[in-house]
Amino acid sequence: SKLAIIDSNGKFLAKQVIYPHKPANVQKRSEAINTFKQLVSDYKVELVAIGNGTASRESEEFVAENLPAGVKYTIVNEAGASVYSASEQAREEFPDLHVEERSAISIGRRIQDPLAELIKID
Repeated sequence: SKLAIIDSNGKFLAKQVIYPHKPANVQKRSEAINTFKQLVSDYKVELVAIGNGTASRESEEFVAENLPAGVKYTIVNEAGASVYSASEQAREEFPDLHVEERSAISIGRRIQDPLAELIKID
């Protein structure tokens, strides 16, 4: 799973790849829990946005089990996020990130300003 941390203005802060689901081994899943909890703590995350694509139910379960009290999560329609993340505009904004990481940022930004993210798809 690709994680992206953005601030309240949608500014990209950090990224991480974790392996919270099977077939990842127990050690990888344990590392995923620790990494996720550390990121939430370090960046004082208030809301986690989960894309509704592949493995979204497993991701929701993972997030729900590992969020500290007071931090919420929501499921986000990720339709079109992959279109934007592979676009020239996305490559210019985030030249050092992979498509999946740019997509994670877009999914998070959809919570903050859905219209601004959706018009990027056109």
